[in-house]
Amino acid sequence: MKKIFLSPPHMSGKEEAYISEVFKSNYLAPLGAFVDRFEESICTFTGSRYAVATNTATAALHLALRVLGVEKGDYVLASSFTFIGSVSAVLYQHAIPVFVDSDESWNLSPELLKSAIRKSPKKPKALIVTHLYGQMSRIEEIASICHEEGIFLIEDAAESLGASYRGKESGTFGDMGVFSFNGNKILTTS
Repeated sequence: MKKIFLSPPHMSGKEEAYISEVFKSNYLAPLGAFVDRFEESICTFTGSRYAVATNTATAALHLALRVLGVEKGDYVLASSFTFIGSVSAVLYQHAIPVFVDSDESWNLSPELLKSAIRKSPKKPKALIVTHLYGQMSRIEEIASICHEEGIFLIEDAAESLGASYRGKESGTFGDMGVFSFNGNKILTTS
C-alpha cells in the first residue's frame, strides 16, 4: 500500500551536520543556542517581536490561554474544523469550548462567529481560530470582530507557516499565534 503524506518529508542535505553540531554542543535539552536561533528565525520570518519554543503547538495554545487569563467556566470560541489539540488546550483550563463552523474556505466563518458571540450565554473570553491546509481564515474580519467585542484572538497557525494576507504573515494578526513543527507540517524540527 502506498502512503500519501499530508506534507511529504524533504531533506536539504544539511540536517545531519546540524544534528551533529547539536550533539557536540551538548545542548540536547532543554535549551541552547539552537533554540535561540530557532526563535530568532521565526521572529525574522514572521515579523513578530517575540517567539517562544514549546514542545508542541498544543502546549503553546495552553500557555497562550493561561497568559491571557482564561479560567474555569470561561467560554472559548474555536474553529469547528480543527485538530483536537486546539480544543484540548481549552479543556486543560476547564474552560468551555464553543465551536464556530467554517465557510467555503474550510476556515472559520466571520458571519457565524458574530452569531456565536450573540448566542453565547456568557461573553467569550477568547477565540482560537485555526488556519487550515496552508490557507488563512478571513483573518482581518475575524480580528476586527474580536477587537470590537473585547475577545482575545489566538491564531492556531500550525498548518499555515508561510501563508500571508496583504503582506502580513499568518499567526501575527491576533494577540498570540501558534505554529507547529510536527513531522507532517510545512517545516519540521525536533
